[in-house]
Amino acid sequence: MNTKYDVVIIGAGPAGLYTSIILKKGTPMQVPNEPIKVAVVEAAKIGGLTQYAFIQITKKWAFSGNTLINTLYNEAVEGKVDFFKKTVVRKIKREKNGYFQLITNKETITAKYVVIATGILTFPTVLDTPKKTNIGLHTPEEMAKEVSNDYGWKNILVVGSNEHSIKNLSNRLKALKIFNQVDYEALSSQMTIEDRCYGLSKEKINAYDGILFDYNSYKLQNGSTYFLHDLNILQKNGFIKTNKFGETIVPGLFAVGSVTKPISGVPQAIYSGQVTGLYIGHLLEKTTIADPSGRFPFLPREENWKESFQHELEIEDS
Repeated sequence: MNTKYDVVIIGAGPAGLYTSIILKKGTPMQVPNEPIKVAVVEAAKIGGLTQYAFIQITKKWAFSGNTLINTLYNEAVEGKVDFFKKTVVRKIKREKNGYFQLITNKETITAKYVVIATGILTFPTVLDTPKKTNIGLHTPEEMAKEVSNDYGWKNILVVGSNEHSIKNLSNRLKALKIFNQVDYEALSSQMTIEDRCYGLSKEKINAYDGILFDYNSYKLQNGSTYFLHDLNILQKNGFIKTNKFGETIVPGLFAVGSVTKPISGVPQAIYSGQVTGLYIGHLLEKTTIADPSGRFPFLPREENWKESFQHELEIEDS
């Protein structure tokens, strides 16, 4: 089976979901859906890591990540975005006609444009089993104390994609003197979401009360871009380099959200999704149903498009 789309977005976190909404609804959001065929492919759960989060943008402006994801997902569904759930993209090939072939664990999907929105963490669903696996986020020592108190962890294994980071974290956890044993092991950067037991043996997992994923290590070495190695895009430590509109050096291939930089978070995800969604929408159809004069106000009017300095931007040098 081979299904064809205008745009396929890989990853159903806030960046991927918002990109799909912008493509179908434009901005300001309009009532009629744009005649653009859009699909979102998600390997794990809709929402990724954000579904487990509590998001605080300011001291008085905070909300549940699960609420955000449900809102974005419902709007995407209302916009007639198709969803391929529990579908793993194993490889992307660019055809001679410029279209992309996405080879998945279920079928092949064809798209004129592809947007990578996979985030940074290879296994965001580790939080489904907090008694055995957890994530050390921005205050890992405090989180380690919590799991020790809540689940009785005394012997722990720290894992992640960057050896220097996980070694540093394990030393900091040892200094707390609340654990009997703290070991660490670096996970392969080529690991996929389909790898069983995170690439660890069952014997290794059973030897510890719990496994703590070092989130910081994935900010140093992205763990979610393993399937892109054949495309010759510019990457650094697994992060994808793009121009200001989210396009890589491969024409038609875009990236949004934290997969493009180690600064993660909902504001960055929403911003990049909006810019890329508007830009790809412009490439597919220069006007919207609600605004036949162009995708104003967030992009220049069509008659002035080439005068925009942004149109000339090239890949940023890190």
